[in-house]
Amino acid sequence: MLRFAASSSDARRWLGAGAVGAAAALGLASEWYAYGWDRPTRWIPDFVVGVAFLLAAGGAWPAARRTGVLLAATGVMWYAGNLDQLAVFWHRGPLVHLLLTYPGWRPDSRLAGAGLAVGYLGALGLAWRSDLAGIAIAVALVAVLARQRATAVGRARHDRTVALRVGLALAAALAAGSVARLAIPGGRAVLPALWLYEAALCAIAVVVCVAAQPRPAPALTDLIVELGETGPAMVRDALARALGDPSLQIGYWRPATGEYVDAGGVPVVVPDGAGGRSVRHVERDGRTFAVLIHDPAVLGDAVLARAVEAATRLSAANDELHAEIRGRVAEVAASRRRLVVAADEERRRLEERLHDGPRLRLTRIRALLRAVPADTGGVHLRRAVAQIEHTVEELDALARGLHPRDLAGGLRAALQALADRSPVPVRLAVAGGRFPAEVETAVYYLCGEALANVSKHASAASASIDVARAPGRLTVVVADDGVGGADLRQGSGLRGLADRVEALGGRLDIESAPRCGTTLTAGIPVDEHA
Repeated sequence: MLRFAASSSDARRWLGAGAVGAAAALGLASEWYAYGWDRPTRWIPDFVVGVAFLLAAGGAWPAARRTGVLLAATGVMWYAGNLDQLAVFWHRGPLVHLLLTYPGWRPDSRLAGAGLAVGYLGALGLAWRSDLAGIAIAVALVAVLARQRATAVGRARHDRTVALRVGLALAAALAAGSVARLAIPGGRAVLPALWLYEAALCAIAVVVCVAAQPRPAPALTDLIVELGETGPAMVRDALARALGDPSLQIGYWRPATGEYVDAGGVPVVVPDGAGGRSVRHVERDGRTFAVLIHDPAVLGDAVLARAVEAATRLSAANDELHAEIRGRVAEVAASRRRLVVAADEERRRLEERLHDGPRLRLTRIRALLRAVPADTGGVHLRRAVAQIEHTVEELDALARGLHPRDLAGGLRAALQALADRSPVPVRLAVAGGRFPAEVETAVYYLCGEALANVSKHASAASASIDVARAPGRLTVVVADDGVGGADLRQGSGLRGLADRVEALGGRLDIESAPRCGTTLTAGIPVDEHA
């Protein structure tokens, strides 16, 4: 059985090759009849055109038999034009037929049928002899092809795109030749226009032959991977492009509401099968999951339909996984923020204990010692008072390091205190109002560390602090005119500040080119309702 099928296929192949060879031989005879052998610039291009269509017909056969028949008919009719002037334009009949019905045989609409009739009648009635009429017919052909492509879906859209491109090439060649003949008198443009037309015909034959070759169905795995990497918000557009159905709809089942909704949450109305729409239900884990509403022509292949269903399920699972990851990341960020807030709160309590405990007692002892007459304790008394004052100052510095008590009066007052203590003059511009405690603390430490670096390393003459508030965001800029060269990756001070800012959902950037000063910029999200 297999041997018989193989021998039958070989026989058809040899039969087709013989038919092409016979037609080419007849074509060569027609060239000799029309031009003789002494006019190679006429008969060689003319012969090549017919051979191109005959070879294209053989290449398209048997995968696209109807296309092959029309290609062969175009080639034979081309040679027939060498035998009689009445047959010069006969080849345009099957050529128009080929474009309007590609890759089939029958027109799929009344408009295509009318175009087919015009093409054949024009070829038989010599309407193509008029340049103006030829241009009009070519433009009308392109308009019909464009209309067919706009209404096609799935594989048919690809086929109509091929036909439209070929039609545009044919119309361009006809229009260029007609314009050249009308613009250049004396017939000097006839031969160049003919060569252009013949070149366009050869290109059309090659393009149609290549496009008519059988295309492998899209790989199931590739389609699943490509669409599975797309979230539900984009999978509809990706599927619409892959299937060539811009009207495709995807609805996801929502048990809570008992309806299908699209990726944006808008309800999707499932048709009852009327109106030329097909409905395909997709299940996951044995339960209703989604519905695909599409043109009936795009999912006729069962393998492709299963690939689309699998891609839809995988895309939704992928999106759910991403949502879970985003939730985990949000939980980590919230936990990180809570740790910062808790640490600040503990530091604040330690600062209060220092202030209300040891510092307060030392202050009282200092007051008592100062009340003792100077001649009672002498030098030892004065030294004790000095030691106590020094210890109080150290406790104050330690307390400010633990938690800035200056923030009790607001961020503006706290930063003003920092600026006043700085040995480098500081210009201050701070937005009014209060902010969340953790944000004010982060800004305070950022500015304090920056000013400390300015005084220790920058050799700056001045510095500035700008705190601006925008909707939902606080921006802090600390700049100096020092030597620059600071690096966020070096040193624990700036890195710790960056970690604190990032824990609040913000970002810290540094610009510090050598001899250009240093600018720290922090952006921190701020809850307007906090």
